[in-house]
Amino acid sequence: MTRQPSGRRARRASLSDPAALRPEGGVVSAITPLRRGRYRVEIEGEPALTLTAETLAASGLQVGGPISADQLRNLAAEDARRQALDAALRLLGHRPRAEQELRERLTRRGFPAEVVAATLARLRDYGYVDDAAFARAWVESRTGAAARGRRLLLHELRAKGVDPEIAARTLAEVPDELEVARALAEKKARTLRGLDAPTFRRRLGTYLHRRGFTTEVITSVVRQLVRREGGDDGQP
Repeated sequence: MTRQPSGRRARRASLSDPAALRPEGGVVSAITPLRRGRYRVEIEGEPALTLTAETLAASGLQVGGPISADQLRNLAAEDARRQALDAALRLLGHRPRAEQELRERLTRRGFPAEVVAATLARLRDYGYVDDAAFARAWVESRTGAAARGRRLLLHELRAKGVDPEIAARTLAEVPDELEVARALAEKKARTLRGLDAPTFRRRLGTYLHRRGFTTEVITSVVRQLVRREGGDDGQP
């Protein structure tokens, strides 16, 4: 179920959504500056919509001047698109994001579905949203001490909203999972020296499982390290 905006976000959305506007135009009775460079436009004493300074300047609206219903709808739509794009760029400024995550965040902020879709299309055109590139960057960031198995990487990508097919193609390019697991296990094994073989196997296996490696990979790596540490070679 889609989460509905509330409070100030709901009020802002209602003034930006063309579907929420009064059906007729009228005379602009007031233009009032608000916070963060926005202006409230009133028509015949009633708040009609809020606009950015850029949208207001381009509109040519003046107190005492007329505004038609079509102008109202067009200005609201343009302002909503501008707000949504600004919000998306701020989100991307913090870190890369998958398209689905951006869609959910913009929707929660109260932007209409058609505005969200148009914003995401613009971001794709700009090259700012690319789920395949996002997935590759995410997997590449999971190297060294942060390395993960394919199972956990798939879970993380799905949680970020990456399409399952894109996630699968990306993970098919992951280097040899056995080598990644062995490198992590060798580092972890240094902290487990002195333990008896059953405890060593259990703790090392649990560690690799949390990192998202398969049972087959875990079994192979743990058995190899148990033998190297001088323990028995039974099943872990």
